Amino acid sequence: MSYPKIRIVAPAEVRRALTSDGDIRSEIAFQNDINSLLAWFEEFPLPLCALAEIES
Repeated sequence: MSYPKIRIVAPAEVRRALTSDGDIRSEIAFQNDINSLLAWFEEFPLPLCALAEIES
């Protein structure tokens, strides 16, 4: 079974990858997207359960 490669990154690194230096509009749009995502998680909490069994 192959596993997908997953990399956890900090929001600041994602913002640098998705916005241009000095482009304040894209930085504000990015922050608004993050805020909307966080608000969604507050409104619709996800159940804490494993999505797959752990194999040893």
